[in-house]
Amino acid sequence: DYLVSRPEVDRDRIAATGLSGGGALTFWIAAVDDRVKCAAAAPGMTDWESNVTNRILRLHCACMVPINTYGWEFTTVAALAAPRPLLFVNCDDDLGFPMAANHRIAARLRKIYGMYGKSDVFKDYVTHGPVGAHAYTPDSRMAIFKWINHHLKGDDGPVTDANFERIPEEELRTFSTDNDLPKDALNNVIDQTFVRQAEVSLPAASEFTTWRERLLGRLRSLSFA
Repeated sequence: DYLVSRPEVDRDRIAATGLSGGGALTFWIAAVDDRVKCAAAAPGMTDWESNVTNRILRLHCACMVPINTYGWEFTTVAALAAPRPLLFVNCDDDLGFPMAANHRIAARLRKIYGMYGKSDVFKDYVTHGPVGAHAYTPDSRMAIFKWINHHLKGDDGPVTDANFERIPEEELRTFSTDNDLPKDALNNVIDQTFVRQAEVSLPAASEFTTWRERLLGRLRSLSFA
C-alpha cells in the first residue's frame, strides 16, 4: 500500500524478495496480493516431510508456519502466486532448508506452472555456500537481480553484486549492551498477554462423557487433523 502511494513507483512493476523469514513473507505476499508482479524467495519454504523427518521446525520461528487446520502442503500457498514469475533460491547446504525438500517443492511448482503453460516463468536457483550457510551470496543476489530485471524491465543485460559496506553489529544495536535494556521491557513476557488465559468450567459428573467426546472431537479436527 505504501509503495503504490509513492509518485515515483510504477505500481505495475513491483517485485518482492526476501531471505529466510523474508522468503516466507515473499511467498505469502505474492500469494495474496496481485500487485506483486514478480517474486524471488530465498528460500522461505520447506515441506511437511522435511519438517517432520528432519525436525526442521525446531530451527524456525512462527513466521514460517501459517495456521494450517487442514494440513495443506506449503506449496499450496506458493501455487497461489502462479502464473506470475517466481524464482525459488536455495543454498545447497542450508540446515533449515534441506535440498531434498527444495527439489520436491520445485518439482511441484514446475508442474503447476506447466498447467498454466508458463513453465518459463518458474525457476529454481541453487547457490553454493559454506556448511550450514543461510544467507544471500553474491551469485544468488545477482540471479535475483537478473530475474527481476528480465521480468519487470525486459532487461537482460549484465548485473553486478550489491555494493555496500558492512555495518558493524555494535552500531546496529538500539542499546549498547544488554545491561542497557529497560528494566520494564516486555520482550520476554509479551507472549503471556497475547491470549487471555482460559477459564475452564468442569462439567457435572452426569455430563462428563458428552463433554469429553465433544472436546476430543474438537482437538482431532482443529489440532491433530
